[in-house]
Amino acid sequence: MRRLLRYSPFLAFLILPLAHLDALMAGNLGSGSTSPALQEPPSPAELQRLLNSSKSDDNGNAESGGGGVVLGTSLSIGNSKPVVLPFQIDDGHIIIEASLDGHSPRPFIFDTGGRNTVTPDVANELDGDGAQETLIGGIGPGSVPMRIMNARSLSIGTAVFNDQPFYVGEIPNVLVDRGSRPRAAGLIGSNLLKRYSIRIDYRHKSLTLFPPGQFQPPSDGFSLPLIMQFSPDGLALAAVPAEVDGTVGQFAIDTGSPNDIHLFSSFEREHRLFDGYGPVLDFMSPGGICGRLEILEARGKRIAIGSAVFPAPMLSRPANVRIENSHRSAAEENLAGILGNHILARFVVSIDYPAGRAYFEPSGKSPAPSPIEGTGVIVDKPRHDAFEVIDILPNTAAARAGIQRGDIIVETAGHPARDLSIGDFYKLGADLSRKTLDIETSDSRRFVLAIGQELP
Repeated sequence: MRRLLRYSPFLAFLILPLAHLDALMAGNLGSGSTSPALQEPPSPAELQRLLNSSKSDDNGNAESGGGGVVLGTSLSIGNSKPVVLPFQIDDGHIIIEASLDGHSPRPFIFDTGGRNTVTPDVANELDGDGAQETLIGGIGPGSVPMRIMNARSLSIGTAVFNDQPFYVGEIPNVLVDRGSRPRAAGLIGSNLLKRYSIRIDYRHKSLTLFPPGQFQPPSDGFSLPLIMQFSPDGLALAAVPAEVDGTVGQFAIDTGSPNDIHLFSSFEREHRLFDGYGPVLDFMSPGGICGRLEILEARGKRIAIGSAVFPAPMLSRPANVRIENSHRSAAEENLAGILGNHILARFVVSIDYPAGRAYFEPSGKSPAPSPIEGTGVIVDKPRHDAFEVIDILPNTAAARAGIQRGDIIVETAGHPARDLSIGDFYKLGADLSRKTLDIETSDSRRFVLAIGQELP
């Protein structure tokens, strides 16, 4: 398949990496006259109260009012000028370079919908302290133990953040494995950025971080109010109003998600949008921090964000809309879902956290909706050198070839699994110029799978 379902690691949002997200960097934005009903943003005084609701310690750093998690806020930026950072688009994620405690820079997923997080091997190199235990959960089953520790410094370009909290725990390999490219060290999340303004230019692949008071609203495009959702552990979700097939809700701006739109269970229970869609794909996804999850994917009719209207977006939701998790973030309960990078990349997106506004500048032409192509095999990547088949779509090449759940794929199109990320795997399987995809399993079986259309 050209898309793969999994989670934005710590909000447990369902995400679909795009095989060809780079293609979105060129072209024109479609627009329309219909816009969703907008909610008024919080007043400046109320927003400031929320952003400053934490108390400061003797060193000027902030502590969360609920849970005692240290939220470092000390920031120094060279010459106090905006910092412009290059990024890559990899498996639909924004990848930036960052350095912890003076160590060599490592790739991180830039995730406005997540928390600062590192893997245990990266945490072992940190000079900071702290070992507060917690649990992370989401829509999927189960919860994951984490500990919280502070990094003494986090350097992103010329910006240096002092005493930054990081969640430390096992991140499923599928989320951080980049094949032959350096493994992702973790996530840079919203608890770092909520006091600043950021500008994401997908076409030029640059991220700009503005010190307080230096952001200037753009003259093109439109703006929407930010509805801020806070959780006691420092997660701050910035959401904007959007309309999906005539239904308006608040959708989180989530750069950690490569999908179009993901609908949360509570929103889908209330509005039952999927009842009117067809055809619908139903399959097990690799999931994320909380494990694998059965999902539904369908093509909607339209999405409207401000004055921009896009036809036929891809929508996803859990197959069981009653799946809940006791550790799910309270910040998610008031949201309809998320806007992923496939939608966001059609704009230059600026998030002005202190002012409570988001700005959307057209970045080019948005591509026409296209079919989903693939072979029908759904994989996870539980370890670096192998993909595991976790589902087979019916009436596809994989089903006809007799591939089974649990089969281990060690080579795809002549490439060993260790050289491929999961996004690479799906790109190869959606390349219509190839017409077929060769795979080899760990028991030396070889398959030649025709690449076909799975969803119009």
